[in-house]
Amino acid sequence: MRQKAQVSMEYLMVIGFALLMVIPVILVFFTQTETIKDSVNLNQARTVAREIAENVETVAYLGKPAMTTIKVTFPDTVKKVTIGNREISLQIETAGGLSDIFETVSANVSGTIAPVSGIHHLTIEATSSNITIAES
Repeated sequence: MRQKAQVSMEYLMVIGFALLMVIPVILVFFTQTETIKDSVNLNQARTVAREIAENVETVAYLGKPAMTTIKVTFPDTVKKVTIGNREISLQIETAGGLSDIFETVSANVSGTIAPVSGIHHLTIEATSSNITIAES
C-alpha cells in the first residue's frame, strides 16, 4: 500500500512540474499573438491610408472631371475615419490604446467613410474646389 502512495505522489509531482513549465509558454504565446495582431492591423491601416492618398494625388493632378474608384479593406479594429484639411486619418484600437494613422495630401480633400471593418469601394472625384471621397 505504501508503494502505491509513493507512485501517486511522484506522479502528482511530475504533473505539477510539467504544468509549471507549460503555463509560462502559454502566456508568452497569447501575449505575442496579441502583439502580432496589433502590428498587422496597423500595417493594414497604413496601407489603406497610403492607397487613398495616392489616388487623391492622382485625381488632383488630373483635375476636374477626373474620378476613380478603389477597393480598400479596413482592419477589424478601425474606430474612426477622418477626411479633411489635406489629411486622411484612421484611428485604430490596439492593446496599448488608440493609434492614429495619418497621410497628408497636396489637395484639399473632403468626404466621409464609415468606420466599419471590411471591404469598402471608394469613389474619389475632382471637383472645382476640392477632391471628394465617398463610398460607392
